[in-house]
Amino acid sequence: MKSIIRGQVWIIAALLAFSVTGCASIPTGRYQTFSAATENIQSLIVNTDTRIEERQREFAVITAPNEKLTTSTFKPNLDGASYDITSQLRSREATLDVLVKYAKVLDALAGKDLNSDVDKSAQNLAASLKGLSASSEVNTFSKVLATLSDSLAGAVTESKRKEALRSAMTTVQPAVVAITNLLQRDYDKVQIFVNLMRDRYIAHANADRPPFGTWQRFKFDSEIAAGLAEYQQIDDALDAASAAINKLPEAHQQILESLDNKETPLNMLHDVVDQAQHLRSFYRNLPSK
Repeated sequence: MKSIIRGQVWIIAALLAFSVTGCASIPTGRYQTFSAATENIQSLIVNTDTRIEERQREFAVITAPNEKLTTSTFKPNLDGASYDITSQLRSREATLDVLVKYAKVLDALAGKDLNSDVDKSAQNLAASLKGLSASSEVNTFSKVLATLSDSLAGAVTESKRKEALRSAMTTVQPAVVAITNLLQRDYDKVQIFVNLMRDRYIAHANADRPPFGTWQRFKFDSEIAAGLAEYQQIDDALDAASAAINKLPEAHQQILESLDNKETPLNMLHDVVDQAQHLRSFYRNLPSK
């Protein structure tokens, strides 16, 4: 699936380079909103991922064997198998970054400063694709995009902006759907992992809980309560992130349709913005370390 996504996103970059768009009647605000929303979602997801990694480090300490300390004592291994989720978190962040950079290209394409903004956004999109696993297909498109980018400034014309936006968004719509489906599967796996860590955290706490009515019990339970609250907030943040990302394809489709019909409802775009704000509230409530 990733090869399909890369191919479609590179095609969109080529379309942008050749067709590049512009029309005074383009409603630029919705492109700015779409771009800002995806960027906000990305930022908050990275913050939540950082919290997950912190809980993983804590979990490695809790589950460490009763043996002499070595350089590998607190590595994320259980029964000889690694459960390190860091690479998966980085992979989904890289995948989401493609959507963010693509949204920036649309924003630049719909904006006024065509020559500099579109070229810069196309270059950033190309760079984000390098964050995905390398393949001959990616290398081929990379060379093509590099050639196209060199001629971007001369290719951009105001009169064709709207046509290029329509062509680009129509071509990339299936890729947006594919990326969000891929991210959804990753989020499901991450959420299961977080809940497994939480359950083991509770089991270890129960095994070492001080007697009822003691001061030690109060201090111990207070610490555990804070840890469980953070697990719940991370879980809620993952739900909000999933909901926001799942609405992106429909929001993208509605913006595309609004190019020809300004009366097209943009309720999905509004929902994306709302979910991004909802996600921010979860991150704000996460306790600081």
